[in-house]
Amino acid sequence: MLKKILLIVFSMLIIVGKANADIHGTHGLTHGGASVCPFMGSTSWSKGSYPETIYVVANMCTFTSRAYVPVSGYYQVESMVYFNNGTGYNTYQYLRTSAAYIDASKPISQQEVYVSGSNGSSMYYSGGHEASTGICPLLVDSSGNKYQFPESWCSDGGTVYPPLPPTPPIPDTSCTINGGNTLSVSLGTLNRDEIPTVPDSGTAISKTISVNCTGGTVTANMQLNYTPISIGSSQAVKSSTNGVGAAIFYNNKALSPSDVTPLNFLEGSNTLTLGFQAVRDSTVALKDIPTGAFTANAVLVMTQQ
Repeated sequence: MLKKILLIVFSMLIIVGKANADIHGTHGLTHGGASVCPFMGSTSWSKGSYPETIYVVANMCTFTSRAYVPVSGYYQVESMVYFNNGTGYNTYQYLRTSAAYIDASKPISQQEVYVSGSNGSSMYYSGGHEASTGICPLLVDSSGNKYQFPESWCSDGGTVYPPLPPTPPIPDTSCTINGGNTLSVSLGTLNRDEIPTVPDSGTAISKTISVNCTGGTVTANMQLNYTPISIGSSQAVKSSTNGVGAAIFYNNKALSPSDVTPLNFLEGSNTLTLGFQAVRDSTVALKDIPTGAFTANAVLVMTQQ
């Protein structure tokens, strides 16, 4: 009997990921057979060590950090190199790399950053004392402000630099109402005896206003600034005509200058719908209301929370 052999071949898919990204091309130190990069601490040697030279080498080291930058932009790495020959006197060198862009919305450990620089001056150790050397990095923004990495602490005579934040900065948010333009609302031609004495949102003219926001979700308080006229128990915008005002509605409610309305806007395009209606003071006789055109003005104020 002829048997059929079923050959099953397993294909293994290997996915290789990298947990951390790095800052590449920073300065480092070499002396003898030792090397020192940022976050490695320092090296030391005893009195009996042979004389040797410490070299400050550019483009030598790579390191990472869990911190965030305070704002997206271009940053340099400044390496503070110190050398103590055992006599209690420190010699410092400060070397900067080229600038590279760093995004503030994610930690440095999730970004590949490439910088470069030039070699520093060598330092000579002649022996006779216990000596040590080390290198500590700072991040420098385009305005010259310096920041500590949380993985190390740089001190050069007592100067304390602020640490990089452990969380992303709160983005700057802003909104533009109606494209930054004045909103003009026409209430049409009205007969004096047909102007209502009680605000009624059901017969108001509806206007949809664009609200465009950047930087994320915005929570704001809406308020109207205007000179009021009392219409029964409500308030309306005083017009240029005696006894006539303009009621402004949001969610079927006539808004007074003291009303504060919380609103939420998403990043991008939003809309805000308001209603407008002419109203008159019932205590003013119809004959005392002038005919002709009239105007009323109010300012819409959005205060971000």
